[in-house]
Amino acid sequence: MALVPFSNQILVNNANTTTQQTPAIAIDSDGDYVVIWESVAQDDPAQTIRTGLFGQRFTFSGAKVGSEFQVNTVTNDNQGQPAVVYDPLSGFTVVWDSFGQDGASYGVYSKRYNSAGVAQTGDTLVNTTTTGAQRDPVIARDGDGNYVVVWRGNGAGGDSSGIYFQRFNAAGTALGGETLVNTASTDLETQPAVAMNPSGAFVVAYTVSTGLDSEVFVRLYNSSGVVVSNPIQVNVTTTSAQNSPVVAIDNNGNFVVVWESSQTSGTGIDLYGRRFSSTGAPLSGEFLISTVTAGNQSNAAIALDANGNFTVAWQSVGQDGSGSGIYARQFSSTGAALGAEFLVNQTTTGEQVEPAIAMQSNGDFAIAWRDQSSGNGDIYTRSYIFNDPPTGLTLTPNNINENVPGNTTVGNFSTTDPDSGNTFTYTLVAGTGSTDNAAFSIVGNQLQINNSPDFETKNSYSVRVRTTDQGGLSFESPFTITINNVNETPTALALSATSIDENVAANSVVGNFSTTDPDTGNTFTYTLVTGTGSTDNAAFSIVGNQLQINNSPDFETKNSYSVRVRTTDQGGLSFEKSFTITVNDLAENAAPTALALSATSIDENVAANSVVGNFSTTDPDTGNTFTYTLVTGTGSTDNAAFSIVGNQLQINNSPDFETKSSYSVRVRTTDQGGLSFEKSFTITVNDLAEQNIINGTANSDILRGTAKDDIITGFGKADVIITGAGRDSIVYTSLNDRIDLISDFSIGNDKIVLTSLLDSIVPGGYNGTNAISDGYVRVRSLLGSANLVFSLDIDADGLGNSKTFQTLATITGSGLTQSGLSNPSNFVF
Repeated sequence: MALVPFSNQILVNNANTTTQQTPAIAIDSDGDYVVIWESVAQDDPAQTIRTGLFGQRFTFSGAKVGSEFQVNTVTNDNQGQPAVVYDPLSGFTVVWDSFGQDGASYGVYSKRYNSAGVAQTGDTLVNTTTTGAQRDPVIARDGDGNYVVVWRGNGAGGDSSGIYFQRFNAAGTALGGETLVNTASTDLETQPAVAMNPSGAFVVAYTVSTGLDSEVFVRLYNSSGVVVSNPIQVNVTTTSAQNSPVVAIDNNGNFVVVWESSQTSGTGIDLYGRRFSSTGAPLSGEFLISTVTAGNQSNAAIALDANGNFTVAWQSVGQDGSGSGIYARQFSSTGAALGAEFLVNQTTTGEQVEPAIAMQSNGDFAIAWRDQSSGNGDIYTRSYIFNDPPTGLTLTPNNINENVPGNTTVGNFSTTDPDSGNTFTYTLVAGTGSTDNAAFSIVGNQLQINNSPDFETKNSYSVRVRTTDQGGLSFESPFTITINNVNETPTALALSATSIDENVAANSVVGNFSTTDPDTGNTFTYTLVTGTGSTDNAAFSIVGNQLQINNSPDFETKNSYSVRVRTTDQGGLSFEKSFTITVNDLAENAAPTALALSATSIDENVAANSVVGNFSTTDPDTGNTFTYTLVTGTGSTDNAAFSIVGNQLQINNSPDFETKSSYSVRVRTTDQGGLSFEKSFTITVNDLAEQNIINGTANSDILRGTAKDDIITGFGKADVIITGAGRDSIVYTSLNDRIDLISDFSIGNDKIVLTSLLDSIVPGGYNGTNAISDGYVRVRSLLGSANLVFSLDIDADGLGNSKTFQTLATITGSGLTQSGLSNPSNFVF
């Protein structure tokens, strides 16, 4: 068995310009999991710095189940610090703290959901005491669905800054009252953590601050909520701050605590762990969690499987090469490390912080975290499994009829694997039984034969196939593919010539029939039959395989005929086709000699059905008319991408230079007498410069231009705008968007767009052409004659005077002068 990623990192939240943070995660026995997180200003956009809670359900493979949902009903002020746990039988429960909702400061609330993600309750108050603050809730559940919620703050135990818990049964009914965990004191108890095993025994961990230092304590309780031990100090080292404990408990009541400690001089914060028995007796000393101690390793999360093996996740500064990254490490039930830590996040730019972990009893787990590489915060998740190799491989069916087209599917592969939910890739591999691998391809889980098989040529093939799961483990098997001998009907009928000169003798031969049939050696008879296209059957006869015209044809009397013919093989199977027989006008008409296209290039991104150019024909006969058609032959590779309307060549879909820079078509021009000329053309797609849209947020942003022509809009507060190599436009729409810094401004290339802003402040809108000379805009040098830094000011009251000028932006750039920058060509008014 090997631990492998089951999915790539997956974006949890919907696209949002605000910050997403503080994820919590829980997983059920099927591997489905739910992520809950804080989102700034999403539940009430008017409260721009307040948070609400949102959630999203997933399958273990990372597919979203249902839509993103809002947890909290009350949206006033902050709702945050979520925790979530799955009921092994029915659904999941979310807890959080909410400001002002219980009538005082912060209170703890819960909401229960069924297995379909449908809320079964409203916002339910957990704490009984509502005076003071109750914050930072955590939750744990037993095998019957009973659960305990733990929080910090004021409570009925006589400690206004203590750790409290409240137990509930599976239906959400409170069991007993809220209970003080720590011994009542004047110390500050914070950072609660809780773990409960399937039988209901639980352990509460917390931090006690006694001045400059802090220590980590735990206390044990049985399934009835009765205390088993006095508070037990976890850390042995007491010379530095010990903080932020997390805890996990096994089926026997043994537990492990992990916490942050700055005890190693000069290395910042590290993570330590320690194991304890079900009575609270130490089973180990303090041990380091990570192999790397440089920088800070902090914000730990922990989960434990049914065998007592546990996994710790944390954030580590600088270890992934850029900011913080999310790492995890596995340990056996005895606390022995099972290898070094491994990187969870695939995006390493910026900061990845705030990990949360949830684990199934078999050890498969999912990790969620906050990613700040986009500038705000987004929530990502990734799942891992303990992987077994596949044990079997089948192909159903394993035979195919002869004469099927190339690339026809023979059958579907399926894999036997001990791990449920695995995905597999299938490949042809060398080895015993791989003789005919080259004759086949695999697409997805389908075996396809490359060319049409023929029983008489080869009646069986041998291939060897490997199935590989997403963790890289594989199984191989040879297969024999049997070709079925099938008697099939003729598939096509051709006539060697479909035109005849006018005035030839009666009974002249038009052409010879030939039949396409999958079976070699067949013989055929040809007959004129009634049906679509049989209008002129009576004017012809068939002798053997020859079509003969009964009477001498005359172009001026009738210039074409339609006949329908059936070919029948010796087994009685047949195929029918209609033919148009054209009479050639010999008296006046010559063949066309040249074909031209007025334009052979087209700009990328034009609309579908845009005209490339017009066809024209060179013909010795004056006054002729022509039809143009796309025909098969040399140079006809891309005929399907075009249509001809009249004499215009049109492209069917909008072209994209980066996808395909040229096309090849073959065209026939045919005059009214049926004479034609063909030519191939190369159609070139012109590469056009494309603009790039860059928008800021309501906050202060750093907006960087690209090598393209950018349109950059800050939208609010003081932004830093760095133009790129293209011709960039910097757009202002509101007086709230000001005091920006515009660097690398290039006269003659870049422009500042003030159209919407001027229209909003000038009564009746601005209708002039030079807002600088009209007194609404001015440029000032901020360094006198040095001409290095300039201020762009705008008349805020729109009256065209200098009394209410406000600074819109500070502008820097190579070679700028006040006179050069004041030129109205640098602006759009």
